[in-house]
This record gives sequence, structure tokens and C-alpha cells, in this order.
Amino acid sequence: MMTERDKRKAAAIKAMQDVFPDNPGMQKFEILFDLAWDALPGHIVEVGTGDGFGTVSLALGTRASGKGSPVYTVDPHEECRGWANEPYGPADRAVFLGNVLAAGMAETVRIVNLYAQAIVGCWPEVVSLLWWDLGQHYGPHVATVLEWCAKVVPGGTVLLNETFADDLGADAVVNLLTEGDFELLRIEYGIRMLRRLE
Repeated sequence: MMTERDKRKAAAIKAMQDVFPDNPGMQKFEILFDLAWDALPGHIVEVGTGDGFGTVSLALGTRASGKGSPVYTVDPHEECRGWANEPYGPADRAVFLGNVLAAGMAETVRIVNLYAQAIVGCWPEVVSLLWWDLGQHYGPHVATVLEWCAKVVPGGTVLLNETFADDLGADAVVNLLTEGDFELLRIEYGIRMLRRLE
């Protein structure tokens, strides 16, 4: 017998398939949906969004849970290259906005079109879940990642994406975090999942 959570997740999967019919990453969706559902009170922050797949996954999860925590997505949508040298830029902003609207998540998602390193020092909100999905090597961004992780509440979750490549440097960041007050919970579908110790 399906639980209410199962029913809501099935409806969210259908919504994702409608909005992102060509995206093969439903395993990633399920991870993000479940962790957003289970997140502590506070705000969910995503760094790096592209077309909004992760954003919508998180928003569907928190809304389905009944909490409806805001999902802040931090991405300037300026010209850059991803880990496989794929181009990103302002045109992706229009795709992102269209996907958020098509999924009906505009009231849950808050868009911050700035670079993550420019705003982390003055970030005012409590972060219960941090999803780092910049799509670039972690090396040049280690200090910024650690600064964002310091914003996560005790018991909160940090997710570091390295889904499609295993040499982006996420493990080096994990080592730094676990030397401090984070523990590695598991690695699934290339996503490093950590919890801040209470």
C-alpha cells in the first residue's frame, strides 16, 4: 500500500518527466526530493543550477512535505564552461525560468543571479540543506564551498555533486569537512552527502 509520501513522490516524478522529458537523471531527482522532504527547518540553498533540474527537484520535495521551505538558487547565468567544457550563459536563465514556471514552483524558488563567492559572507538566512552543483572543478572554489558549509545548521545536510565525473575534486572538500564538524553519510549516484554534527 502506498503511503502519502509515496503518492506525492509519484506525482512529483510525473511533473519532472513533463518538464524535463529528456533528462536521464531521475536518480538525482529522487535523492534531492527525499532530502528536501526530510530537511530541517530553514532554507534550502543550491549553488549552480543550469536549467533548473536540481532546483525543481528540491522545490517539489519541500513543497510535497508540507514545509514549503524556500529554495534559493545561486547562479549568475553568465558565460562560463562546465566540467566537460560545455557552455553556459544568459540564455540558460530563460530556460531555467521557463522550467521553474512550468513546474509550478515559482512561489517556492528564490533566484539569486549573483556569484556564490560574492554573497556568502553576507548571507542572512539559516541553511538547512546546501546543494553544491556548480558543474566545475572544486579546486578554485574550495574556500567558497567551505564558507557556504559553515552556514549550515547543526544536523543540516551538505550535498556535493560529482555525478558525471569522478575527478572534479569533491573528495578533497569532503576530507576538509570531515576533519571538522561534518560526517560523510554516503555517496550515491556521485553525490557526496554529509551532515553537520550537532
